[in-house]
Amino acid sequence: MIETLLEAANSASEGDTSLNLAKGQLSEEQAAGEVFEITRARLLQIEEWKKNSTVTDYDLFSGRGDPMNGEEIEVGSLIRIALYGSGKYDWVRVQSIINDPEEFVITVKPSHDSTATPPDPASISHFFGPQASNNLCLQLNEKTVALVCHRP
Repeated sequence: MIETLLEAANSASEGDTSLNLAKGQLSEEQAAGEVFEITRARLLQIEEWKKNSTVTDYDLFSGRGDPMNGEEIEVGSLIRIALYGSGKYDWVRVQSIINDPEEFVITVKPSHDSTATPPDPASISHFFGPQASNNLCLQLNEKTVALVCHRP
């Protein structure tokens, strides 16, 4: 999956995609595997996103708009994103989670504000349009662990 996303990013027209990559080489495969597992567990916890972000705040909600404090991210859940100082929220819905032994991918798409009264599914609350998607990818390849954020 990750290789397919990278190929798509490299073949896209300029400005149509973005790609961010962080990669670490460890001295042993076992150590790389441990880093991969720790990072995978942290990616499923919105509290870890909050703790490690300096300019953005995140909150997790069910598809119905109920807070999911302390629960893991799952397909169908919503993530509320607040850029500090912006005064508004952006929303994404978790479309899929690929959880393989050497690859982990969370795909999200812009969504409506599920906490609005009444919710308006036709009104996307995100700075990207409704057709956009973002992929948060973690990959283990022998002694290398890579984290890729991709917006096709």
